[in-house]
Amino acid sequence: MEKIITRLITLILLLSIQRAAAQMSVAEVEQVIAQAATRATEISSNSVIAVVDREGFVLGVWAVTTNSPTFELDIQDAITKAGTASFLSSDQHA
Repeated sequence: MEKIITRLITLILLLSIQRAAAQMSVAEVEQVIAQAATRATEISSNSVIAVVDREGFVLGVWAVTTNSPTFELDIQDAITKAGTASFLSSDQHA
């Protein structure tokens, strides 16, 4: 029984290390937001950019303006769309 528990703990640690290695760095998230923000300011003054990881966890959010009456809904919408895009573009088997 002790051998099984040790193997399970080792497996969990290996999986967590693999997951951590696949995450975007802060610099990468900042670069994605900066590139998207450049285009977003040209398209709409109400643009919101959300960056999520493969599981849909939010890594960063940026808004052109914060004084929109629907600001909170715009952020929720951007995060939802980014999560959906992440799920649909995954190379993993869902």
